[in-house]
Amino acid sequence: MPLPGASAVGSTFLDREPVPKDWVEPILVNASRFVPSVADAPIRGVRSCARPQSVDGRPLVGPVPGRRRLFVCAGHGPWGISTGPASARQVADMVLGRGAAIAPELDPARFGVPGEGP
Repeated sequence: MPLPGASAVGSTFLDREPVPKDWVEPILVNASRFVPSVADAPIRGVRSCARPQSVDGRPLVGPVPGRRRLFVCAGHGPWGISTGPASARQVADMVLGRGAAIAPELDPARFGVPGEGP
């Protein structure tokens, strides 16, 4: 969350942990294309954080295969803040027996059952 009176810019999609200082200039150059005043704004801090995402890019939503009464709602990547609450509601509805229908493309079983071979 940004500091009071400040804004945050930037996002990367990398397969490795970024070095934040290496991304300051490229992110500011890109951001200033949309908001020119960003180029001259003071930098109050630089950070990086993980946005866990599943291997196929789709979240894992529903019962964990091979585990009784264990559910997961994770792997949303950079879209977690916007899509996570709806996924969580679906899992909560499923846990509470409200007949939630979760898309098969999000089923954690698509990767198989842990501990079982391919």
